[in-house]
Amino acid sequence: MALVNDASREVALSVEVQHELDAALGRIVRIFAKPNRPFRERRSVAAGEPVAHAGEAAHTDPLQAARERGRLAAAREWEQPENLSLKDAALYAGRSDRAINQDRQGGRLYALVLPGRERGFRYPSWQFHVDSERLAAVLAPFVAAGASSWVIHNFLHRPQESLEGRTPADWIADAVAPIDAVVRLVDARYRDEQGAA
Repeated sequence: MALVNDASREVALSVEVQHELDAALGRIVRIFAKPNRPFRERRSVAAGEPVAHAGEAAHTDPLQAARERGRLAAAREWEQPENLSLKDAALYAGRSDRAINQDRQGGRLYALVLPGRERGFRYPSWQFHVDSERLAAVLAPFVAAGASSWVIHNFLHRPQESLEGRTPADWIADAVAPIDAVVRLVDARYRDEQGAA
């Protein structure tokens, strides 16, 4: 009788594990899935409303139109499948939500958040494949300056002449490239801004 109960328990456990694996696989597939609809037909995840076109911004106010274009660009980038929610980032990295969140708060990871929001962080997946100390060294001057996640993200993905035309993110991922080259670029950025004031 004990053998039957043990066997039944093992079968039930294996079915439960299979369901958990199926759910995890489904989340992974959604992470890497490309949307099938054109961008204009997508709904903004953050706002729950259709995303407007940049051309629909106030035509009479160039500053407002520029802000709207920036907001739309941020929303498009935020919604990219390689930018992971906290739960998906934890699954992807094989770590807990809490550990991922602590690394963001400690300046060892960065996450995108839509302007005007305090929730809904999205973690660019590339940073889970690089040496965490190299990434933290580059993030430190940004954190000290109180830079927004969008300033960090833009810098990391913009090719730099002094990095042989490569992006800082690519440079960070290259374990033999001297990380001081990227740190100096960030330091110079904030040193130059302070000197201009």
